[in-house]
Amino acid sequence: MPIRSSCSDSLSSSFSVISASSSSGEDSKFAAVAATGSTSSSGDLHNQPLNKENLAVALLIPSYQPSGLLPALLRSFLSTGETAGWDTVVVVDDGSGPAYAKIFEELRQIPGVIVIANAVNLGKGAALKLGINFLLCASPNLTGIITADADGQHDPRDVWQVRESFLSNPDSLVLGVRKFDGPVPLRSKFGNRATRLVMRAILGQKLTDSQTGLRAIPRSILEKLLKVASSGYEFELEMLVAVKHLGVPVREQPIRTIYEPSNPSSHFHPL
Repeated sequence: MPIRSSCSDSLSSSFSVISASSSSGEDSKFAAVAATGSTSSSGDLHNQPLNKENLAVALLIPSYQPSGLLPALLRSFLSTGETAGWDTVVVVDDGSGPAYAKIFEELRQIPGVIVIANAVNLGKGAALKLGINFLLCASPNLTGIITADADGQHDPRDVWQVRESFLSNPDSLVLGVRKFDGPVPLRSKFGNRATRLVMRAILGQKLTDSQTGLRAIPRSILEKLLKVASSGYEFELEMLVAVKHLGVPVREQPIRTIYEPSNPSSHFHPL
């Protein structure tokens, strides 16, 4: 894969890459690019014929103190559909600490997976921006990025369905939306309802699931998202505000609602 030697925008030193490791010589190129803190641009999709085979989509997973099941989850993401369907797969260790080093080392051994890291925990938004910046640097022809959570709440088949929906609509933000029926933790149900009401009141957007971490983000807004100040979970809400103001279409793809007992690996707080 071609690598850009320079980029037009970069994150501040607060989001600098402290660690970028991979399991092959090809992936080591990405580690070198991560340290440059640069981005790139690609052609306008409106001026190109839509051919799914020519669209490059990356998978980005932010992670903070994950459970030991994350390597198995990631392998299931890669085994669903065509493994070659992912242009790049990046996991961001958001300062999880030495106690979680073995988990991320196991991830590095999975072919095609790249692990980058923040030295300290900066928040989900900061982890996503670090991954976005890295991917813009490493993949100049990127069409978009699929983000998925590391806590097992996203069925690999649903991740693939969001990807397929995005490939048919590469200029749209595609949200994997949950129904919130059945045994859903109260904090998740309350938090989502509250933010849905706020988004509808302020922006006039009627969304089924405003907090979903499973999203397909089009190339056209990636660099703009790097400039969003938020570094925590609110970054995902500000992303919705941004696409509203930019006139980017929002599409919803129904997905399963999955929670671990007591939702122990989630670090989300509704207030």
